[in-house]
Amino acid sequence: MTILLTENPGYNSYINSLIIAYQKAGHTVICGSNNFFWSDFKPDILHIHWPERLYKWYVLKKEDKQQLKEIEKRLRWYRQNGSKIIYTVHNLLPHNTKAPENDSKFYNLIIEYADLIHHHCPKSIDLVAEKFPAAKEKPNIVANHGDYLIDYRDVSKETARRTLGIPQKSYVILNFGSQQSYKGNSLINKTFSKLEIKNKFLLTAGNFRYDTFPFPKNYILKVLNRFRMKSNSTTKKYILQPVPPEEIAVIFGASDIVILGHSSGLTSGVLNLAATFSKPVVFPDIGCFEYQMDKWIYEKYPVGNIQKAKTGIEKIHEKYYESTSIPHNSDWLKTNSWNNYVNTLLNNLN
Repeated sequence: MTILLTENPGYNSYINSLIIAYQKAGHTVICGSNNFFWSDFKPDILHIHWPERLYKWYVLKKEDKQQLKEIEKRLRWYRQNGSKIIYTVHNLLPHNTKAPENDSKFYNLIIEYADLIHHHCPKSIDLVAEKFPAAKEKPNIVANHGDYLIDYRDVSKETARRTLGIPQKSYVILNFGSQQSYKGNSLINKTFSKLEIKNKFLLTAGNFRYDTFPFPKNYILKVLNRFRMKSNSTTKKYILQPVPPEEIAVIFGASDIVILGHSSGLTSGVLNLAATFSKPVVFPDIGCFEYQMDKWIYEKYPVGNIQKAKTGIEKIHEKYYESTSIPHNSDWLKTNSWNNYVNTLLNNLN
């Protein structure tokens, strides 16, 4: 079969892994939103992920109503030419949206034209149907979020810490990924300060999104982060820039545990990165997070609860820090393979 993905391969290893999985299954994959709008290619399957890629970064900067009509025109064209449309749900709306009603119109449009709606957990089905009633009339399926073996390299803890300049005997807590307002950077730092772990060390790595914070906080953070990046602190390190895929293994190799501080969200690739690199995780109890970590080591806490987040880290520290017997992640990898992902989608679509 031929498949048109509305995403391009690049820094997002999720899409890169999906492309490879489709190709291994014997299918031809064409990519990009430009092809969605301008190509006369008639795929067997049109696979849409983040709807905002089609309108927020649309090459023709038109008014919202015009964009909506243009996208619907293309969706109708694909349907008339025999394409089946799969929509994979990553979020209920774009992160940090400033126009939720407008964004809802575009998300709802994709749902109305979808032949199959793909979720990363059963809870997502209920949340989407509650927000977008049109989803109730569609086939909804669950296929687990895939692994990140595409980024995996076996980098020893000693080598990784020497590379990053982190004390070898530290207990390294990793805050990884794009640093945006909803990611709870403040909660993570407050949790870290309360930890009763003598050799604790906080590693924050990922591009800092200043546009998600109001001015003048935006300006203050820019100044503060310059100092953070240059700091010689013995308990914290900040890498506030995009992390190339080839450097991910070093950052996770240096870490003992991963923490997420989200105030909202549905899915997170950071969770699956952590499990792929065999790192225990502490996260807020929202969306698909717990489902994503089934068969792996984790502690969850109520959203915004610093004390419970602290307790979760300390529980894992007490159980595994001195131990060399962290369970193997083979069961998790088997459940979250890209082969299972692709087969589930295509079998249900047929």
